[in-house]
Amino acid sequence: MAPTKVGILGAGFIADVHLESYTRFVPDAQVTAVYSRTKERAEQFGKHWKIPQVFTDLDHFFAEADCEVVDICLPNFLHHKATLGAAYSGRHVIIEKPLCMTLEEADEMIAVCREHKRKLMLPRSCASRRDASASARWRKRAPSATSTC
Repeated sequence: MAPTKVGILGAGFIADVHLESYTRFVPDAQVTAVYSRTKERAEQFGKHWKIPQVFTDLDHFFAEADCEVVDICLPNFLHHKATLGAAYSGRHVIIEKPLCMTLEEADEMIAVCREHKRKLMLPRSCASRRDASASARWRKRAPSATSTC
């Protein structure tokens, strides 16, 4: 099966965390594109993570990036615009919390993703929760049960 091609929006700390996670835990993901506002940072990030496509213009990213999924690692106030751009360009979205700044933005993001039949995913990590170990013990006792943390 071909790897899922992922484009990263952002080249800061959170993007580094996501790239480390893709590298270590998601062998079926191939990060193919990165966007950053500054050329120097985009190129540096791309070189470090061996990402072939580097963009400094968001519109060019959405028009030209070779990816099926966009992982948004941008400041919170940009989540809405980036999600709409990804959905309109036919890509699924992974986005860090918070989803956006207002309920109206959230409603629009969900509606546009639905309209374009794109998935909108807000990952949630259980690792940082104090009760994560208790949750893991619970799942071992009840393997057919699931936990949403």
